[in-house]
This record gives sequence, structure tokens and C-alpha cells, in this order.
Amino acid sequence: MKIVIATGGTGGHLFPALKVAEELRLRGVDVIFIGALAMGIEKIKQRGFSYYHIPSRGFQKKNIKDIFLVVVSILKAFKISWQILRKINPDKVLGFGGYASFSVMMAAWFLKIPGMLHEQNAIPGRANELLSLFVKKTALSFEDSKKYFNPEKIVITGCPTHITPQGVLKEDAYRFFGFQEHKTTLFVFGGSQGSHRINQVFIEALMLLKQQMTIQVIHVTGVNDFDTIKARYASIDISKAIFPFLDRIDYAYRIADLVVARSGAAAVTEICLFGCPSLFIPFPYAIGDHQRYNAEILTSRRLAHMIEEKDLTALKLQATICDIIKQNISREDLTEKLQTIVFSDAEKRLAEEAINL
Repeated sequence: MKIVIATGGTGGHLFPALKVAEELRLRGVDVIFIGALAMGIEKIKQRGFSYYHIPSRGFQKKNIKDIFLVVVSILKAFKISWQILRKINPDKVLGFGGYASFSVMMAAWFLKIPGMLHEQNAIPGRANELLSLFVKKTALSFEDSKKYFNPEKIVITGCPTHITPQGVLKEDAYRFFGFQEHKTTLFVFGGSQGSHRINQVFIEALMLLKQQMTIQVIHVTGVNDFDTIKARYASIDISKAIFPFLDRIDYAYRIADLVVARSGAAAVTEICLFGCPSLFIPFPYAIGDHQRYNAEILTSRRLAHMIEEKDLTALKLQATICDIIKQNISREDLTEKLQTIVFSDAEKRLAEEAINL
């Protein structure tokens, strides 16, 4: 069997797609990636998958010129996608979002190739809402998303992530970071690209926090801010581990007393799987404000906290962190509740649905 995975190259789309691709390969399926893969090509190559990169663009500004350029880009991508699909003749196409995957999924529909869509976020973007009309099945990460789609096409699979809690030991994690178990551990990160705003405000809040509690910090800054933030930490007398990107993010989740993070679908899923107390600061410019909706899956159930970026200040961040830590939340109780929201075997569920499409 041959299955095409259509996706963009950013982490939110690519990592779930790669996880499913690896599961499909274990089941003897030949997987080919197609999409605007620029940022993800190296990761796809490292895992030994074939791919076709289609130049494409999303909306940069909402004006007539930009809309025209996007439409032209979509039409070009559609033509290229049509040609590639005719050439490789796949049995199924599985879409993971990203603006380039739209053209691939539409070309598959015209060629009568069965398609399935995976919506990572709690609220769909416009492209996925439209695509859901043309596919055989729509797989969702969260139960809360059902109201946006045709109920006859829906299957709840969860969001695949590249990490799980199984076999991740606390003692190994403390050793990895050089941390001590009796200190309060804060884990701060702003998604795969990092967040300049969170980085800057957290450093200011940290100057207040360290006077109130004994803390140690794991901070994933993103590549662009790493040197600047690392230099600012040099004058702060606390235990810290600063990274531009953290491969062993599972270690950070395992020992975090609180995670301060953006609320992409993968981050929300990982936090649920590891049962972490969390404070979300959604990215305000995400399409359809989907990060806020992702966070609300937990905050509406009183299983997490949120500060919107427009309200984010060092004083508010410091006060909120202190309040959460003082609550002394039972990790065991929180884990039990959070793990009812997500699936630890999402890639297996998705692979099964794709094969049986």
C-alpha cells in the first residue's frame, strides 16, 4: 500500500505527520510526503522517507495584492500536486494541514483518491473546514472539536506526539539537568520557534520569583533568543538549564512542577500525557486564535491556567506562578484527569484509520 502524507513543514504539522508515517512504515506501508516542507525536509530525510517539496505561500497581509498572490500560489501548487499524484498513484492521501496541503488534498479529490484529514487543534482553520467536505474521514485531536464537522465523517484519534511518559524516570531527568529534587522546577518554552515575548517577560518575573521560593528553571528559548537570554541568566543566581531546542523535552515534563508554555496542539497533548500543572500563554496571532481554544480545553475544566498575551506582564506572571505553586496540586490526581482528554496511542489510531479508509 502507498499513502501520501500532505503537510506543511512547521513543527505543529510535521511532528504528528512524522509519527504517523513511522507507524505506517512499521505496518508495511510506503509513505511519501508532499507539501511546503522547507523547514521539515531535513527531518523527513533523516527518517528515510521520500518527499516532494511544493513551493507555496500563506497569507502575509490581508490586502488585494496578497490575496491574488496566494490564489496564484495555490493554483500552481494544485497543478504540481496533480502531476505528482498522477505519477506516484497512491492508494490514500492523509492531510495534516499547512497551507500547501490544501492543494494536495484537493488534487487527490479530483483524482478520486480517498482522503483523510487530521485536525490537530481544537478549532479548525478555514482550509480544513473546507477540506473536510471533500474527504472520506476527518480525524480529530480533541472531543471538543466535533461540533465543527460532519458527525458522520468524524473519528477521535488524538494528536500524535514524538514523546510519551513511558520509561521516563525522574532520577534520570534530574541527573540530565543537574537539578535537585527538593527545589521547585519551572519549565518554560514557547513552541518549536520559541517566543521572544515569553522569554523577555519571564526573565523579568524570575527576578521577583527567586526572592519568594527556591526554584530551578528549564528554559527553551528558541534559536533566535538563545544567546541573549543565556547572557541574562548569567547574572541570576539560580540553578538553570537553557537550551535553544531541547531533544529530551520528556525529561523536562517529567520533573516540572509547572510548565509555562504556548498552547499548540502538540504541547497541550504532551502536558496532558505527562500530567503537568500548566500555565498557557497562547500565541495571539495563530490562525483562528486556535491556541486560545486549545488552552480552553483544559482551563474550562479547571485543569490549567491561562494568561492572554495582551495581559502578560512580569508582575502578573510572577503572581500567577506563585498562586499555582502554592496550590500544591496533586500530580497524581491531575494526571488521571488530564489523560482522559488525550490518547497516548494517537499515531496507531490514525494509521489504522488511514489503512482502512
